[in-house]
Amino acid sequence: ITKEFWSEQATVLFSSLADAALTAAKAAVVLIIAWIVIKIICWILGRALDRSKVEEPARGFVVSTVKSFLWIIAVLQMLELVDVPMLSATALTTALAFAVGIALGDMATNTLGGLVLMSYKPFKVGEVITGGGVTGKVAEILLDRTILMTPDNRRAIVPNGKLASDSLVNFTRSGKRRVDMVIGVGYDVNLSDAKRVLEKVCKHHKLVLKDPKPTIEVTELGDNSVNFAVRPHVESADYWTVFFDVQQAAKIALDEAGMNIPFPQRDVHLFKHGSLAEENKDEENKEEEEEEEEEEEEEEEEEEEEEKESSEEEEEEEESSEEEEEESSEEEEEESSEEEEEETSEEEEETSEEEEEESSEEEEEEKEGSEETTKEEEEEKESSEEEEEESSEEEEEEEEEEESEEEEESEEEVVEEKKEKKKSSHKHHHKSKSKSKSKK
Repeated sequence: ITKEFWSEQATVLFSSLADAALTAAKAAVVLIIAWIVIKIICWILGRALDRSKVEEPARGFVVSTVKSFLWIIAVLQMLELVDVPMLSATALTTALAFAVGIALGDMATNTLGGLVLMSYKPFKVGEVITGGGVTGKVAEILLDRTILMTPDNRRAIVPNGKLASDSLVNFTRSGKRRVDMVIGVGYDVNLSDAKRVLEKVCKHHKLVLKDPKPTIEVTELGDNSVNFAVRPHVESADYWTVFFDVQQAAKIALDEAGMNIPFPQRDVHLFKHGSLAEENKDEENKEEEEEEEEEEEEEEEEEEEEEKESSEEEEEEEESSEEEEEESSEEEEEESSEEEEEETSEEEEETSEEEEEESSEEEEEEKEGSEETTKEEEEEKESSEEEEEESSEEEEEEEEEEESEEEEESEEEVVEEKKEKKKSSHKHHHKSKSKSKSKK
């Protein structure tokens, strides 16, 4: 490795660093220019939407959407300058956009519905509408949902996609509403007088508008009454107040004028055929027949009750007989079980006596063996004492006559060996006897 090699490596490194710095500078310049351009475009778009009086949520959504698309274009341009393959980048962005679109399908539908509502403005905050199966006052309009307050003060949230696609009713956009009421009077009432009373009630109410005039006309000849359609016009905010007040005032005014408000009723006409005597006889005959039928029914019921009682008594007798049989069978089983228990107890007593006899015999044998062993031990002690005495005597004799009695000592040794053999045989014989006794 020479100096030229290191100089070449240094030049390559510096050139690559310079290229990287140049590309980074280009990317930074592109991002700065993109930031400035996007800010200007978003400002211009926001001012335009503000002048067109677009709702705040829609304006923010449009501006943020345009801003996101512009930033995507700027990033793609920057990647192209950095020599990143555009095919892979575009494929990645399209795949991500497709996945997000599938995952957020319903949300996108509600968002687009919100944009439609905010652009066309079919209702505003504070108006009463019916949409998506809900009736209430609009409390808040968001980009993806609308919040309604129902008449019973419940908070209902309706998706904007539903409001944009379904039918929608706005009760307060026109500013005026017609109150529809139906008030009935009797057939004996003068209709012109009744109409005059109802017109006076509508005119004297402060919240009823004079223009257009209230509509009071006969709308139906019902089964029990003649029905007037009373339809005054009011401001939208006064609808329910007028609805309740006018009906109450109409009832009071009609009562004061002596005009009744009927309730459902029917006229029934009865026709009699023949004399009263015949009718009375027929009625008496009918009553007698009914009494006879009732007596027969009572007799049948009594017979049925007697049959039921007899059947119940038979069933009780059968049940009692079955219970007695069961009790007798149980007693027999108990007696047999007691006999078996007595037999088993006798057998157990016999076995226990046999075991006690065997154990007593074994104890006696053990006692005999122990006595024999003690006798043998005593004999061994005596023999050992005799041998010690003889050995002491022999030692004294050996000290006195060592040289003269060598032959005698040899003979005595022979004699002693014979004695020991006899003793050992005698011991062996005693041991064999004790073993045989213990085995027995």
